Amino acid sequence: MKKWKQRGFAFVLALSLTTGLLTGAQAAVSKETLNDAVQDTAEYMYRTVQNPQVGSIGGEWAVLGLARSGYDVPDSYYQDYYATVEAYVTACDGKLHDKKYTEYSRVIVALSSIGKDARNVAGYDLTKPLGDYEKTIWQGLNGPIWALIALDSAGYPMPENPEANVQATRQMYIDRILECQLSDGGWSLFGGTAAASSGGGSVGGDLLCMFAQLSYATYFVVFKGLIGRYGPVTLMKWMFLFATLCWLPFGAEDFVSTRWQAFGWRNFAEVGFIVLGATFLTYLLLPVGQKNLRPTVGCMYNYLQPLVASLVAVLAGMDRFTTIKAAAVVLVFAGVYVVTRSKSKAQMDAEASRR
Repeated sequence: MKKWKQRGFAFVLALSLTTGLLTGAQAAVSKETLNDAVQDTAEYMYRTVQNPQVGSIGGEWAVLGLARSGYDVPDSYYQDYYATVEAYVTACDGKLHDKKYTEYSRVIVALSSIGKDARNVAGYDLTKPLGDYEKTIWQGLNGPIWALIALDSAGYPMPENPEANVQATRQMYIDRILECQLSDGGWSLFGGTAAASSGGGSVGGDLLCMFAQLSYATYFVVFKGLIGRYGPVTLMKWMFLFATLCWLPFGAEDFVSTRWQAFGWRNFAEVGFIVLGATFLTYLLLPVGQKNLRPTVGCMYNYLQPLVASLVAVLAGMDRFTTIKAAAVVLVFAGVYVVTRSKSKAQMDAEASRR
């Protein structure tokens, strides 16, 4: 009898704890509070993204969020977006990207959310590329995951792709996802790629970055005399000319295959900012600094750039501060210390004359 009482007490205690946990979880955020938050967010998205385009920012995710939120969005909003997609797909000849097949998946999910058939967009079947197994998994784990999500968003069957070297099946994508699972049971963004299998880095890429830094440091020190004889515009003209010639064997194909006719004014503005603002104007000011400052000051600036970028990323919650980063910080400050201890030729000549 005592044994049954103990079991009964244990059952009642477990039931009470379970009920209390469920009640607490429900009471933490009421349905009304949650709905108000969703509606406020949807209202903000609708005000902010008034003319959604094809793209991650200000595009499909906004359309999907609004369509699933229950917010009262005018039909013309979705109709205009669909017309934009049709125009974009037509300009691209149905080819959204050569390598990133998640571009297709993202658009498919958005179209499904507003009741449009992704298999007939201006005469193009946007699900067809997902039938190419090798191209879909090229970019890593995101490829097969989003392919399955896109196909399931409206119950699309696996498309037949006669152009594919390997025809995909649902099971192949599932198996691929499971193959990319890490030893600790989780997954990484680059699962299934060479970067993931090599332990998170590429020795060749690291050596290339090191060579670039050494070349940049050599440029700062060796060419100071050249900088004093020519103007910044002349130097930048020749530097960018030879840099372009070096870049052509590696980037010409991507440049030619880019569908510029599908770019909107925002895309051109973003590219213009990177090319003119963050690249050309920055490099145009470097010779000015080199004319008036010692090479060591320029090297210090160069050393501190990745440190500042890492700190901003950590403070913004976009990265974590690890022991590897701590060691990198120590090396950065060691480099800064070395260059600040160095002496100019004028200083060394002055010291020699005093002896």
